[in-house]
Amino acid sequence: EAGLFVVVIGLTVMVLLAPFIILPALDGSPQWWLVSFRSILGRSSWETVWAVAEGYYGFGQVGGDRLDPNVTQASFAIHNGWPGGVWFLITLAFAGGYAYLFTRPANYKQPRNLVAFGGLTVIIFMLYSKGYSPQFLVYLLPFIILLMPTGRGLIYALILTGLNVLEQPIYFVMLPNDGWLLIFVVVARFLTLAALGLEFGLIIWPIE
Repeated sequence: EAGLFVVVIGLTVMVLLAPFIILPALDGSPQWWLVSFRSILGRSSWETVWAVAEGYYGFGQVGGDRLDPNVTQASFAIHNGWPGGVWFLITLAFAGGYAYLFTRPANYKQPRNLVAFGGLTVIIFMLYSKGYSPQFLVYLLPFIILLMPTGRGLIYALILTGLNVLEQPIYFVMLPNDGWLLIFVVVARFLTLAALGLEFGLIIWPIE
């Protein structure tokens, strides 16, 4: 039932967005549709474990000219990153893992389980995403509040908020040359999100 619900929501979103995606192609201007996708696929990683692994210690930026219909995908990158094949394997691993979780049986008649799966989905996307900005935390905090309105939930929220503060303004404004601090922040955030994802998963599939 949860799978059907997600499919219905996905189809609804697609129907609502279809005019904005299809119309550019119908009016003879499909290049703008392509430029948008090039911008999304071509942008570099930032403020994540993926970014520091690629040797980038700056904040999020997008290169390229989105008003140029002939702009290339590579021009949107602001630093040298891994080859596309590496990102394909990373994407395949995360997609496969999510597909496995999505198809596992669970009691989604319980609202708490359904909310937990929504939170787990957000976490998986945040772990996979090339980039992270401090404001992204607001996507996750409601799930922590709803699912863990206890001291443990407060600890998770404070840790993630504290890491945001270490990142901005402490690292980017006060200590921009101390790359080790950004490494600590992104690795700690990755591990904290993974632990929180495990907590949400245990709500859906408790160990008996």
